[in-house]
Amino acid sequence: MTNADIVKARIALAKLANAELPVPILGMLDRTLSAAERVIDQAGEYPEGSEEGERYLAEDALIPKCRIPALPEIRMSWVDFDVLRGIVTFEEVG
Repeated sequence: MTNADIVKARIALAKLANAELPVPILGMLDRTLSAAERVIDQAGEYPEGSEEGERYLAEDALIPKCRIPALPEIRMSWVDFDVLRGIVTFEEVG
């Protein structure tokens, strides 16, 4: 996964962070969200369209992926789910 993929996923990540989820699930997301936030903050340090910024966005990012249950509280579009692929896996709860 590249830094650019994480930057593209910022809105979907923010929706997850702001969803009213039970504390244990927020704990599952914490490491992933914190790592993604650092990538997004760093990307914001570069002027838009700069060579340095483009190089940074092309780099691979090492963020911990997480699995969380698919809950009704998580209301996202298919676009949101698509950009989170590889970052967050939603498990069906049976």
